[in-house]
Amino acid sequence: VLTTHAELLAKVPVATFIKSGDLRLANDRLSFTTIGGEVLLDAPIDEIHSVAPAAVGLHLWHGSRCLRFAFIRVHSRFLNPMPVSPCCCSVKTPSH
Repeated sequence: VLTTHAELLAKVPVATFIKSGDLRLANDRLSFTTIGGEVLLDAPIDEIHSVAPAAVGLHLWHGSRCLRFAFIRVHSRFLNPMPVSPCCCSVKTPSH
């Protein structure tokens, strides 16, 4: 299981339209769940295509829908002009 903090960016680059949450790869599925618990993506990994790197994250397509993710805390950058360190992936192993 791989999980990292990510921000789902809207087409309009305005902080109020950004959704913070967790991008997760587990059991051959990719999901994005907001901090509030709203699931905005939950798809088999083989339905994800055309993944492309971006300046601070990546763009990926699920069907005809393009999703843009940033791996920095974009909200913090608007509130605080100091650079923000990128979030790192954490690998979680099942507990026994």
